Amino acid sequence: MARPVLHLVCNAHIDPVWQWEWEEGVSAALATFRVAADLCETFPAFIFNHNEAVLYAWVEEYDPVLFERIRRLVAAGRWHIMGGWWLQPDCNMPSGEGFIRQILHGKRYFIDKFGVEPRTAINFDPFGHDRGLVQILAAGGYDGYVICRPDQGWWKAPADTFRWRGLDGSEVVVCRPSDFYNSPLGKAHEKIGNALKETPATGHRLLLWGVGNHGGGPSRLDLERITNVIGERSDWEIRHATPESYIAALADQRAALPVVDTDLRPWGVGCYISMVQVKQRYRELENELFATEKLLAFAAGEKLLAYPVAELAEACRDLLLAQFHDSLPGSGVEAVERMVLRTLDHGLEIVSRLRARALFALAETQPRAADGELPVLVANPHPFPVDVICTAEMMLADQNWQTFFTDLEVTCQGRSVPAQVEQEASSLNLDWRKRIAFRARLEPSSLTRFSCRTVPRPPPAAAVAADPARRSGGWASRPATGDGSAQRRGECLVFTNQDGLELAVDLASGRFDLSVAGRQHLAGAGTGLVLQDDADSWGMRCRGWSTVLDRYRLMDPAAAGRFAGLGETPLAPVRVIEDGPVRTVVESLWTIGASHLRQRLEIPRRGLAIGLEIRVHWMETDRLLKLDLPFAAGLGQGWRFLGEGAASLSDLPANGEEAVLHRYLAVDDGQGSCLGVITTGTYAADCTDQRLRLTLLRSPAYCAHPIGDRPLVPQDRHSARMDQGVRTFRFVLEAGPTTERLAQLPREADLVNQPPTAINIFPGGSRVDRPLLGGLSLDDAVVAVLAVKRSEDRAAWIIRLLEPTGTARSTRLRWPAIGLDHRIDLPAWRLISLRVDDRGQVAVCDLLERTM
Repeated sequence: MARPVLHLVCNAHIDPVWQWEWEEGVSAALATFRVAADLCETFPAFIFNHNEAVLYAWVEEYDPVLFERIRRLVAAGRWHIMGGWWLQPDCNMPSGEGFIRQILHGKRYFIDKFGVEPRTAINFDPFGHDRGLVQILAAGGYDGYVICRPDQGWWKAPADTFRWRGLDGSEVVVCRPSDFYNSPLGKAHEKIGNALKETPATGHRLLLWGVGNHGGGPSRLDLERITNVIGERSDWEIRHATPESYIAALADQRAALPVVDTDLRPWGVGCYISMVQVKQRYRELENELFATEKLLAFAAGEKLLAYPVAELAEACRDLLLAQFHDSLPGSGVEAVERMVLRTLDHGLEIVSRLRARALFALAETQPRAADGELPVLVANPHPFPVDVICTAEMMLADQNWQTFFTDLEVTCQGRSVPAQVEQEASSLNLDWRKRIAFRARLEPSSLTRFSCRTVPRPPPAAAVAADPARRSGGWASRPATGDGSAQRRGECLVFTNQDGLELAVDLASGRFDLSVAGRQHLAGAGTGLVLQDDADSWGMRCRGWSTVLDRYRLMDPAAAGRFAGLGETPLAPVRVIEDGPVRTVVESLWTIGASHLRQRLEIPRRGLAIGLEIRVHWMETDRLLKLDLPFAAGLGQGWRFLGEGAASLSDLPANGEEAVLHRYLAVDDGQGSCLGVITTGTYAADCTDQRLRLTLLRSPAYCAHPIGDRPLVPQDRHSARMDQGVRTFRFVLEAGPTTERLAQLPREADLVNQPPTAINIFPGGSRVDRPLLGGLSLDDAVVAVLAVKRSEDRAAWIIRLLEPTGTARSTRLRWPAIGLDHRIDLPAWRLISLRVDDRGQVAVCDLLERTM
């Protein structure tokens, strides 16, 4: 009978940042790698394993001699490149495309520098794993995945090694060693001794060893003791190994391994919320990067510019660094928060300049402005048509000191467009700067021109009567008057539109009811709830929050006036602040103790999507803030709480436990209706059959880790808290039939998170003789487009598609500028990457952009 095999995988878990900043992470990597290289050269059977391309890139830059030494050891099989990702990211919150870039940039680095391509992915330390990763891993050339969290106490696995199955049927073998990823210095032999007490059913066991977190890895003492154990134990075969060799040893037994077909979580649910500013900035760069790639592809396809592969790669590496599993989840020290925000801002600045390059190149295909015209150019980066409210700001030709108010009328190709002037970003009290909101219908991957012209209008008589001194001083903006277009129903302002939307705002409480086509979905929604929390950055000791300590309440008029900066002038706490043919905006002001909240509801004149903006002035400690959205009636049998994941849609816990999601969630009431909520930087919520609660922020200490019954923070001083100050949150709410809502939400989330760019540009007309041939378009209404970009080798275009609903679909891709016209079938939930050459010829490719 064959002896059982213990596969020893030595590693040194090195967090680039955590309790330290990145420079110390570099130092830890250099010191660890030097020692590991020494030991590889001393112990002939020993293999050192390490992942994370970012660490190797640092070694290459700061110690090129060591880097060459590692290259020789890799070539000799003594040093194993494992994992293949840029680093170990958070595996809950990045988008599917965000994960794909980890693999693309990480594997390309290792192939280029070492000539190797790992086939077993490594994410030892991230705090849970999204099921959408299965398909991404398989498409990235992986057949194995090694993790350590969540442990058995949080999530019960059927075995240490199992098959993980994705929504599309893809599978990878997952190993979750129950004894974690590291070992104390000099005590690896004790960990081995414990592992040998039980023979695994497969006959193979993976054991990870090496000092970790701040580096360290192998030691001479550990290797000497391990060598002795290997010689002493004849009942086991103990070998220095790699993750790939362990997965390969299970090949004949793979079919017998148990199957898991869910997300691998939860763990540390506070990490879905902590450092919300980092999470929001991360989402901003993720959206701006992918939208700008699409826009640049449109412009480059028209031969208006050269596609900037290298500059985009630099911004993408900023994104990947920010994904790190102690950065994006918010479990690092305050200096790490500052560093990550700085890194994300660097990426955003690169992308901002590239977006401007594309916009101005496209603008040159437009004729110069006519006399009196204020042109607004709107670029739609999406390969599908959109109908959306756009906003743009512009300057009048000169300051208006006359008695009239300057309004704007908007046309597109000679046709009038619904539009309204709203309060501009500036507080300058003069009729000079203008902000226009208008309804835009945009073709796929297009540039559309809207023409604004000034129209002098007398100010409203009521406003003049209220402020006669300004009769000769000009009017800075059109004042909102009374209740706008609302109807009064008792103490409620009721807003309706032609599409069956009804929103009722209670003037006494500030809460709102939402109905569509006569069916009420929300009742008394919009209250901020303050819940009991603690200083633990990770939220390791709970699965959710239930103890409500207080509720935000409307300010009284005097307090509202003071909060608004009006001194002793009172202000109604609920008011209409914008009203016109495009939308109505209702503002309400709330308070609790030293913290305040401004809520704005954007109610469209057409359509069912309600905009909701929450601006929080937060000064609480050991508290958590949720936005309460109670359902009008209890949900029916079979109701579901769903959330977008990484190229997937997951059933979320429906028992009030904290859930993590990406850009949207949906509550299917089990009776044919569904409430969808799109987020722009919020990743957490909880739900029961009575209410949905969106989790906005929490205020734990930085890097406060529970250790037994010890205090979480020092008891002799003040400890800084996260997210105190001003934070802004934006959502879109829309209710409707379940099947329709679930089919439309993916593209609606694209549109909310990557909105068309509207900007007042005066074209030079230098390329007006070259009309645009047309960008990418799809002829179906559902298939999601994750990426449109130039390949990293600059030789082709990459188009990545996803079927996001679980129903097989077919779509036709057209891109006239490059001659693309291709129909493709997508099985349910399938992710497909296409490589398209400059003649429009199409081939399926893998995530490394290689033709399959």
